[in-house]
Amino acid sequence: MHPQQDLYINESYHIPVQLLEMRAVRSSGPGGQHVNKVSTKVELHYHIHDAFHLPYDVISRIVSYSSIKFDVDGHILITSQKYRSQKDNAEDTLLKLKAIILRAIIRPKIRKTTKPTFAGRQERIANKKKRGMIKQQRQLGKVIPHEE
Repeated sequence: MHPQQDLYINESYHIPVQLLEMRAVRSSGPGGQHVNKVSTKVELHYHIHDAFHLPYDVISRIVSYSSIKFDVDGHILITSQKYRSQKDNAEDTLLKLKAIILRAIIRPKIRKTTKPTFAGRQERIANKKKRGMIKQQRQLGKVIPHEE
């Protein structure tokens, strides 16, 4: 089962229908007698390694996401059994794929390393000395109230 048309992500990117494969399977969970008769859960397999329409950095970000599942062939596997109808679940899988790609299109900001300020270093050292005094007083068995 394939979607009817290409999946448009935004003005610049779209996924050709040939790279998407949908499969309807039996859904888990409650449903009475109906659950064993109808395949409402939808699995979407996206052939990410054949995706020449996306830039390499976007593909590498998608592959690096820990929340994404892959099937045995290395294709991205997205499932949905949220709804009772197969059509709604198919639309939900396409929306999930679109959200993943939109998230990957945005380049993460590179953090510039900065040095701590002079006042920040002074404050850190003062806090360390204060903590050291408190611990030292505990060792001696004396409890002297500290000033702030």
